[in-house]
This record gives sequence, structure tokens and C-alpha cells, in this order.
Amino acid sequence: MSLRQMKNNLFSTFRAKLAMQLALLVSVALVITFLLAFWMIQLFFQAKAQNQLKRVLQETQSAYLGVKIPEVQVQLPEPLLQRIKKSFPNIFLGVVEKEKGSSGWVYEMLASTGKERLEILAEPQGDIWVAQRISIQEVYKETSERVFLDLPSASLFLFSAEGSLLAHPSNYFPPVPLKSLLENDSFSFDETFLQKNEKGWVAVAKLYDGNFLYLAYQDRLTPRLLRYGFFLLMLLLAFFVPVAFWIGNYIARRAMAGVERVTRAAEQVEAGDFTERVDLGKEGREIEELAQAFNAMVARTEVLMRELRDLSVNIAHDLRTPIARIRSLLEHADWAEIPAEQRQELAGTAIEECDRLVLLINDVLEIAQAKSGQLGLHCESLNLSEEAERVVELFSALAEEKQINLSVSLPENPLLLRGDQGRIQRILANLLDNAIKYTPEGGRVELRIFQKNKGACLEIQDTGIGIPEADYQRVFERFYRGELGRSRSGNGLGLNLVQAFVSAHGGCLELESPAEGGCLVRVCLPLDPLQKIDEACG
Repeated sequence: MSLRQMKNNLFSTFRAKLAMQLALLVSVALVITFLLAFWMIQLFFQAKAQNQLKRVLQETQSAYLGVKIPEVQVQLPEPLLQRIKKSFPNIFLGVVEKEKGSSGWVYEMLASTGKERLEILAEPQGDIWVAQRISIQEVYKETSERVFLDLPSASLFLFSAEGSLLAHPSNYFPPVPLKSLLENDSFSFDETFLQKNEKGWVAVAKLYDGNFLYLAYQDRLTPRLLRYGFFLLMLLLAFFVPVAFWIGNYIARRAMAGVERVTRAAEQVEAGDFTERVDLGKEGREIEELAQAFNAMVARTEVLMRELRDLSVNIAHDLRTPIARIRSLLEHADWAEIPAEQRQELAGTAIEECDRLVLLINDVLEIAQAKSGQLGLHCESLNLSEEAERVVELFSALAEEKQINLSVSLPENPLLLRGDQGRIQRILANLLDNAIKYTPEGGRVELRIFQKNKGACLEIQDTGIGIPEADYQRVFERFYRGELGRSRSGNGLGLNLVQAFVSAHGGCLELESPAEGGCLVRVCLPLDPLQKIDEACG
């Protein structure tokens, strides 16, 4: 066998297909789980990054101002405010504090000109002087150090109110121009703008002096998570896919064990061994039902094969006698010398034997058709009591000849049903013929017709030889004749034919033979045309 043939045989089995399907299902489940987990983790870290950026920007604004923004702002007197604006044109006041000095109240202010940060001291009615002056680059340096402590992977930029870059890290420029971020948005002090890009996050805050803090945060965690997650996914797939394939193969092998037993049993049956049966096993209800159905099929086939063998033997035996008689008559007859009367007698005997053969063959064919459901019934409405009277009238002479008391019991009202008149008459005739045949002289045969529930019943009871217990289960077999019946004429088709006709009409046949002798045969046929009788009549 070539490698390609082995591959085709391996992957064409149900077991291999189930194992591959399970492995594929596990792979898809792992990939979907990984994607969902990565998406949820990414959402979590995005929310965390947003909150952290907002917090850092707030702290950076305080660092830029030089002091934490107080909750309550001190208002400068209007004359003092006008004096400060006159002394420092284009100044922006950030924080104003009021302290008591040796000569009275002193106002301490943190302000900015956009180019430098000033610490201004002023007396309400006195002097105004600058206590400290810091360039915007030094302010940026202090502020960026604060950012570096909170976000090591972040870079801080400082833009003027007009959008020009005032200060930035060495050899690094903003990933997105400030103007493109602010084209469609307007900001006021303490407002924050966040935007995510392919490299990370961008956060912008407007300062009290009109400048902008621009924070570029590089998201190094998400690519790392993606890289490690992909590596973890590959490890999980490398482990779980073979395990899933092995589990699927194991489950399929366990599940298909019953099917394999059925296959082996079918091969034995194909070889001619009809005694082979399949063990039910414990694979599950479906496999158990399959084994039961197979066993029932083989058992039925075994019975049919046995009946076929017996039928062949019996037909050969029953056909041999009339054919041999016809052959003997024709072989030893000298038609030229025997008188005309003897020739007619010989021809009549040959015709009788041929008629026996025709009847035998017809009976066998009708039984076969009835058991296969192909027997055509010519159904019509008939009175069962009248049919019984006609058959009793036909057999009354034979009963008188054997001195048998033949009686009939009929209902007061007509008992109507639908059925094939000819075959119902043959049911009555065969049963009466058997009863009279196997009842000795001086005996009694009684035919009873009555209605039971929705069925028409007929019973024929005799005081004959009865049926031995050894033959009780086989009297309905085709061509079977018990020890007590072989001394009497017949071919063993009577009860088998009756059973076939009764079943074709949707009825049932019961047989009772008490130990003290005699026999009781009961036939029940449905009255309701909607029952099996209609199915039989087509």
C-alpha cells in the first residue's frame, strides 16, 4: 500500500474525522478566547492609561505653576491689580496668596509671561518687586522631571499659545503636530485632550498663561502583551491540539467499538454464518439500539433462510409424488392398445394430479405475497354469519359421513365487516376441514360467530386429537406436519395459509389445545374500516 493510500484510508475514517474536528474546535476556541482576553486586557489598560495621563497632567500643571493650585483663590484689590499689569505688561497671574508681614499685608503671586515664570511680591499701597525669576526652559526642566518620575516612557513638550514649540526633549519631536490636534477643539485652563495613535497616547492641557503642555506617551505594554500572548497561544495550541486529537480519537474509538462489532458480525453473516450475534456493549443507547436491530435482522434472516431451505425440501417432496405418478401413468400407458375409456381415465388422473400441483403452487405464492404485504385483497362489505353458513353447508355432508356433530352458533343481528370474500371463505373452509379431518367418528365440531369490542370473531372448537406440546409452536410453519397428522392427507399449508390471510386482513389468530384433547381456533377480524383492514385493502 502506497503512502497516499495509507493517508486516504487514515483520514477517511469516522474516528479520524471526529478527532480532527475536535482538534479544530479546540484551536478555534483557544484563538477566540485569546482574542477576547487580549481585547479585554487592552480595554483595561487603555482605561488605566487614560486615568494615569489625566493625573500626571494635573500634577504637571502644578509643577509648571510651581505650587499646588489652592482650592480657594485670593482676589487682588483692583487698584493693586492695575498697578501690577502696568508694571508687567502681558503677565498672567497663576496663584495669589496673602500673607501678613512686619509692615502689614503682603501679596505673593506666581505669574508667567509665557517666556518666564515670576514670583512677585506686592504691598497693597506700597512697592511691587520680583522675588524670583525663572526662565521657561528651567520651568520645563522641573516639570519634565516630574513627568519622568511618574511615566518613564512619556515625553513632555511645551508649546506657546500660538503653537510654536518652546521646549522639548533632545532629538525627539511630537508624534502629532499640536495644530492638527487643536484645529477642531478649543481648550480652557484645566481641560485635557486625549488621543490614541499607533504609537501610544497623546495628552494636551492648556496652561494658565496660554501655553500648552503636550504629553506623548509611548504604549510599550500592549505590543509586549501581544507578543507574549501570541507566544502563549502557540504554546497552548502546541499542547492542546494534540491532546484534543488524542481525546477525540479515544472517544471515537470507544463510540465506534459497537459499530466495529456490527461490521465484523455483518462480515460473518455475509460469509453464511447466520448464528452470529452482536454484543450490546456499553457505548450508549444508540449503539445498543443498532446492535439490537442488527441482531433482530439476522434472527429474522436466519428464520427466513431456514424456512426457505425447508420450503425447498418440502416443495421438492410434495411435487415429486404427483409428478412421479403422472410420469408413471404416461410411461406405462400404451395408448394404441388401451381402450378409449381407460385412456380417458388416465387423462383424468393426470389432470387431477396437475390440478393438485397448481393448487399447491398457488397456495405457496399467496402465502409469500401475504407475508411480504403484496397480496391484493378485493375488499367488499359482507356478512360473516352468511359466509359461515355457506361453508358449514359445504362441509355438512363430510361431517355426516364421519358421524361428527357439526353445529353453528350465530349472532341475532348480521355481523358486517369489510374483507376479501373469497379468502375469508377459504379461512373458514381450511379451519373446518382441519377440525373434521382430525376429529374421530362420533366427535363434535362447533363453529361460533360473535362480536367482541370492535372485532368480528369466529371460533372453531373440536374434540379431535389435539396438538401435542412438541408441535404447538410449529403448526403454523409452511409444509409442517406433525407426527399425528402425517397419516392423513394434506400438504401442511392449511394453517400457514389461514395465518397469512388473517394477517393480510389486519386480524389475529389464536390457537388453544387443552391437555384433555381437542383444539380451539379463534380468529378476530377488525370491523372498523379505518383500522388495518383499510391498509390491507389499499
